[in-house]
Amino acid sequence: MAQYDAALRHLTVPYETLIVPTRHGETHLLAAGAKDAPPVVLIHAWTANATMWILLLNGLAGGFRLYAPDVVGHTGKSAPTQLPPSGPAYAEWLKDVLEGLHLQQAAFVGISGGGWIVLRFAAYAPEFLTQAVLISPAGMVPSPASALARMALYVSLPTAANVRKFVQMMFGPAQPAPDGVVEVFQLSFRQFKNRLGGPGVLSDADLRRLSAPTLVLIGQHDPLFPAEGVIARARAILPKCVGDIISAMGHIPSDADWATIRARVLRFLTAETLAPVSPK
Repeated sequence: MAQYDAALRHLTVPYETLIVPTRHGETHLLAAGAKDAPPVVLIHAWTANATMWILLLNGLAGGFRLYAPDVVGHTGKSAPTQLPPSGPAYAEWLKDVLEGLHLQQAAFVGISGGGWIVLRFAAYAPEFLTQAVLISPAGMVPSPASALARMALYVSLPTAANVRKFVQMMFGPAQPAPDGVVEVFQLSFRQFKNRLGGPGVLSDADLRRLSAPTLVLIGQHDPLFPAEGVIARARAILPKCVGDIISAMGHIPSDADWATIRARVLRFLTAETLAPVSPK
């Protein structure tokens, strides 16, 4: 929690914190941008929290109302309820969050396991999504067995050296792992009791439920989800999909990658008119 609060000092736009009740426990959110601006919901990666969106919050708050929830059961300030990846629990939770915010529709941005949550939600309640952005998304293709084996080793033996190796693996070979990110993962590996199962690959039928315009962004050097496979399946199955491979990016975006992502997301979100939503 101290690390979370320290990260908030990097938010350069006005923001507020909200608490929304759900059937799976109270959910803490960061909210920024004008309340009558088009709503965008940001879903963070597996075992992360809403502070990973700070660069996007800073970059998009001028034109949108942004909501970044801490997913329940992960490393943020929401209820510690850890949900099973099988079944509708994550989709139920997200539907409750939207209803608690009095949102009938929104654009969604999800990264890694957060992309999987967006896809699960789209299969459950597609009418809520006006647009979707999936960054390094889980759920599209299986991870290579070699990558999973390396991850299991680093996570099961979280020495300082192994944590750094894990983070470097996630950033890819083209850029060094930042010390600050290594520190965040050290805290997570050592202090978070992770009983979460990993998100699995979604069926063709579930993916086809995402009928909203969709942007898929994936790193050229993503070790978990091979870029060409992700883009190929997304374009083949998602009804309205464009996909881009970001050169030099691994699974976790660097600051330079975030600048590219921010520009690409802004162009995508403004290409389709989003109707402003008046808060109730």
